[in-house]
Amino acid sequence: MSSHAGILRRLGARLACRGIPGEAIDLNGQSLELDLARAWPFSGAATPRRVDQFWRGLRADLDRDPVECGALRFYPSVHMDLWGLGPGLDLRDEAPPAAGAYAGLAHQRLGTDLRLAAQWLDDLRGDRLALAFRPVRRAVPAGSGGVDGHPPARRPGSRLDYFLALPRRLADPDAPAAEAFQALERLGLIRRLDWSVLWTLISLLEIDPARRVGCALSAATFRLDAYWRELSSYLGGRPSLAQRLSIELPGPRAHAQAGPADALARELEALGVSVLVRDAPDAGARGPGTAELLPAWCGPVPCLVSDRASEYGGV
Repeated sequence: MSSHAGILRRLGARLACRGIPGEAIDLNGQSLELDLARAWPFSGAATPRRVDQFWRGLRADLDRDPVECGALRFYPSVHMDLWGLGPGLDLRDEAPPAAGAYAGLAHQRLGTDLRLAAQWLDDLRGDRLALAFRPVRRAVPAGSGGVDGHPPARRPGSRLDYFLALPRRLADPDAPAAEAFQALERLGLIRRLDWSVLWTLISLLEIDPARRVGCALSAATFRLDAYWRELSSYLGGRPSLAQRLSIELPGPRAHAQAGPADALARELEALGVSVLVRDAPDAGARGPGTAELLPAWCGPVPCLVSDRASEYGGV
């Protein structure tokens, strides 16, 4: 049995353990196929909300846990198509990272990336990732101000805009994280970390209504799908929270997908979220490495990143 076939069998076994009937699962060459009529977990007809729930649950079942393959232990990057549910309900993942993501790189780069990604995602699952916060200040031009009893500024200055969250490993919080972010992006796994950080910040905003926070996301994460529809629905009923959330995007990569990214940005901005494009030469750095990192405001206990994948628990 080839490694690829063995991995598909393991993924099929995960679905069976989560309640998908075995007769609905079929290994077809290079893919795993489901009979939706047998796998559909709801008693009623398909609706956009149910399809999104089904979609997110399937992804959580398939890529939440690592796979052992020989000497390697890695987290799968799953590409999914869902069809047969009716007009307007079919879903298709964006194309996964190009097969040539490692073209021109030494072969050992893949192995290094797999080990580094597993290290970070293991820490995420084990509550061993924390957030540090860097203050982001907005320039205030001379002559501005003069509101709320404050005199106009006589010279250019700055004011605190929000705190940017930076994931760090508790085992080595001072180690540069850029290499890990780049490895996760090359492997198509960065979305899991991005979503975990984003929802952790939303939880913090709920318990501290005086704070403004933000996070830097990969352009690979910032594309409209079931996850963003869930977030938009959540923020739609919490305008005061949305107005205190900022999302930073890398400039060059965001512009490469201007259509979908712009539409999503407009939707979030309509809800009150600030979406900023940073023309950073290295998006994986997630902010200057020399920035001062402030401890979380929630006390001496580190602000841990909650693994979003573990919250779905199946379809």
